[in-house]
Amino acid sequence: MSHPPNFFLRALATAAFLTVGADAAQPADPLVAALAWPLPVLSGDAAGTLTTPGLPDMRWRVTMAAPAVAGRQRLLVEAQSDGLRLTGEIELDPATRDGVWKITEATVDTAVWLPILAEKFSLAWLKDFSATGVARLAGAGLLRAGVPDGALTVELRDATLTHAVSGLTLAGLATDFHLAGLVPPRTPDGQAVTFQEARVGGLTLRDGRIVIALPALDTVRVERAVVDVLGGGMEVEPFTLSLKAPAEELRASLRQIDLEKILPFLPRSGLSTAEGRVEGRMTLRWPAAAGRLTGDIRLTGARGAAAPIIRLSPAPGLLTGHMPERLVVLPRWLGPLGRWTAARNPVFAPLQDIELGRARLRIESLDILLRPKEDGGQLVRLRLVAQPVEPSLVPKVTLDVNVDGPVQELLRMSRQEDLRLQVP
Repeated sequence: MSHPPNFFLRALATAAFLTVGADAAQPADPLVAALAWPLPVLSGDAAGTLTTPGLPDMRWRVTMAAPAVAGRQRLLVEAQSDGLRLTGEIELDPATRDGVWKITEATVDTAVWLPILAEKFSLAWLKDFSATGVARLAGAGLLRAGVPDGALTVELRDATLTHAVSGLTLAGLATDFHLAGLVPPRTPDGQAVTFQEARVGGLTLRDGRIVIALPALDTVRVERAVVDVLGGGMEVEPFTLSLKAPAEELRASLRQIDLEKILPFLPRSGLSTAEGRVEGRMTLRWPAAAGRLTGDIRLTGARGAAAPIIRLSPAPGLLTGHMPERLVVLPRWLGPLGRWTAARNPVFAPLQDIELGRARLRIESLDILLRPKEDGGQLVRLRLVAQPVEPSLVPKVTLDVNVDGPVQELLRMSRQEDLRLQVP
């Protein structure tokens, strides 16, 4: 059987729209432009291969079936390529090119198509990601003068996403993402993406829920994001992210963070025990161009039974090595008399209890600063302010630690000031 060329163009244009998306159905596309040609009612079937730059070759088959409404053309479309399978139906009036379309079944392998989409849409940052999992598509809508519109749903279950550079892994990804319209693409607010677990740098986050919207194809608006982390929770403030050049400032509140779970991320020689909970705020910033993360995390101690309590790891001389145990007030030339009359240094014993880990300290605040280093590394600086739990002549301790760098101990103290220990 022989078919006019305009029919093939029309069938291929529809198949391309159903498989590639709304971008492939812009009026400037020659396949879509072909929809303006008159189309007789036909019967039979046809098959072939569709080649689109930047996409795998797609094998297709179109069957002309009996229409539900007399005088219309009904097309059963099948398409298949690497990691993609689709079946759908189209029924339309050949004269007006008005009709309906429906995806009856479609699956997309994210492992195959994530790098393809990153390349096709020039999303350089996405090229470092890899994925596993199969997305299932369903949708239906209308054709108006050959231009399709309608609703589309993407269902994803138990997928994973991995970032090769940072080692970030998201597991148990799931979503039911809806497009309320295709031309132009429209999404309702409140689209949710969830994950069971995320791991990065030894940190584990669980039960994440991210509520997003797509104001434009290249823009994501995060309306709300919550996740369980470090025995507590984190909630992210709303922000907008450009997919073309991600550069954003993220602000979040932290609640009831378990201090003991923070311990593995602190210098190994710093604290021996930690208990209680802290809460506060976090600000992270990342540049559009290649660069390092910067940010500030400011935490304060909880009250009552959940107050955070720590002990320093034993380090003899850490504090007392810079001061005498006794204070000699008489001239040295008096010899033994001067030593016998020397007064005991009142802060020596409290400081010794702190440096040997015998004294418990209650945290007032814990600040973490993230800054880029000139050599391209990441500098993490920690400041801890605490006070002895038991009454002491040392009212407060301030500890500054450069987590990434040589450890040098410097003590600055006077009788009128609180103790300040700096470990740059």
